[in-house]
Amino acid sequence: MGDVQAAGILDVASPAWEPVHLPFRPRLRTADEAFAHPFEAAFARLLTAHRVRWSYEPTSFPIRWDDAHRPVAFVTPDFYLPDHRLYVELTTVRQRLVTRKHRKIRLLRDLYPNIKIKILYRRDYQRLILTGEATRTGNDGEPGRLVLDREAIVARLGELALQIARDLGGPGADSPLLLACGPGGRRVLADLTPPLRAAGLVFDTDAIRVRHVEGTGAGPGGVVTIRRGPLHDPAGRRVLIIHGIVSSGLTAAHAVRWLWRQGARDVSTLACLDRRCARLVDVELHYAGFDVPADLLVGYGLDARRTFRDAPFVATFRPFDRPGAELTPELDPSSRPD
Repeated sequence: MGDVQAAGILDVASPAWEPVHLPFRPRLRTADEAFAHPFEAAFARLLTAHRVRWSYEPTSFPIRWDDAHRPVAFVTPDFYLPDHRLYVELTTVRQRLVTRKHRKIRLLRDLYPNIKIKILYRRDYQRLILTGEATRTGNDGEPGRLVLDREAIVARLGELALQIARDLGGPGADSPLLLACGPGGRRVLADLTPPLRAAGLVFDTDAIRVRHVEGTGAGPGGVVTIRRGPLHDPAGRRVLIIHGIVSSGLTAAHAVRWLWRQGARDVSTLACLDRRCARLVDVELHYAGFDVPADLLVGYGLDARRTFRDAPFVATFRPFDRPGAELTPELDPSSRPD
């Protein structure tokens, strides 16, 4: 975040002044960009990979004025996501400097209550890059604290099945397409199918895979794309996308946009696990199973380097300590952020 400060600050509110809009160009590439910090460049690659348009430091907001009502201090958030009308501020500085930045953002929100701004701290950014599933940084580890056992998961999916049958069934209704996204989605769909059948819902099932593709010309890091589309054509159909977990919302939002482009008549989303504390972009979850903490998780379709995926429970992932395993901006940020 860039900011300008001057002495002689008197007043903190002056309705006569509006934000200063710098040259604004939504981008989908990071080439030739000059970022103030390597983490900003990595975050831009993450957005680019998911085809989220962004602009780097496009707006400066006055937050203090002198006695002549001239702005003497500004706040310039790091990123603006125009499709989500969201400003994002990355905080990678030491904790002792965070308090001052927090104070500025709080003042910004008070002065401009109509804007949306989200602060991503270093820990939030690490969770975003290390994905909604467990780490792929090279650490080995083991399941830790039990979060959900199989009985609780199956019982909750049975409740969701009744709600889905009421919403998507009924006399004369066409059969919906239930689309599993990734290994977690396939695991959820397998346990969701029996109670849906028992509730009398007639439906088709299929799956998609969201994968990171290198060398697409969209800048460093490539893009995230649907590598294997459904065998059933979603055009003109009601589609329910099923995720094992939704964290940042980037992958879930990308899947929804992709289905609308394929001509789906209606698109709804189910997540067995909802990590709302890690949400970056808004995505509507029509059906949610459990709120889960920010911990890295394994089991029930979530894996750590392709291990523990088949565990019938959900548990935290406890990595073994290894020297030099700390996150760096060079990590591929577009692997699996949901």
